[in-house]
Amino acid sequence: MNLYIADHIANLGTNVFVLDQFHWTSSNEDWLKERRRNRPIRVEDYDFVKDSLRGYKNIGAEAWLWPRPNARYRSHIIDEISFQAVTPSMIDIGQQQVEFGRYISETDYLHSSAVCFIGQDLVKEFFPNTDPLDKEVLLNGLPFRVIGVAKALGNTFGQSQDKFALIPLSTIRCTSSKTRSAL
Repeated sequence: MNLYIADHIANLGTNVFVLDQFHWTSSNEDWLKERRRNRPIRVEDYDFVKDSLRGYKNIGAEAWLWPRPNARYRSHIIDEISFQAVTPSMIDIGQQQVEFGRYISETDYLHSSAVCFIGQDLVKEFFPNTDPLDKEVLLNGLPFRVIGVAKALGNTFGQSQDKFALIPLSTIRCTSSKTRSAL
């Protein structure tokens, strides 16, 4: 447990500001109240915060897309992956590190590119003997080009942390008809 906290939570530090629609430790009853009261955080809200705050090294945003979709490459399917839309600065804030290829860039974000950065579980299932870069995978039924692969994160409390795909946050508008999201 202490190692998990040291590796995953303590790196947030005292100079990290988190804006969330809901409290992290709310009860179900409190969460339902907050859900009725708190408006969803939008990309425009992130842009306002980013443009208004000064003195922060990095400001980023991520949206978790629900329900958890499947990922598909040819005839292979992985159900219920972690599907997130992120800003380019999340590479410096989040846990993911680039194994090879690259992370989501500012250009990808500005152009709402249909690109993805994937975890090791997707690589092992879809591309066991081939390079995944520039291959097209379907995420929630939509095509995305693989631009990079993350270093393995391993398991936390028995759950794989490598079963994910990240896309540019600006691309979320293209997926919103099939998936709900909130920053």
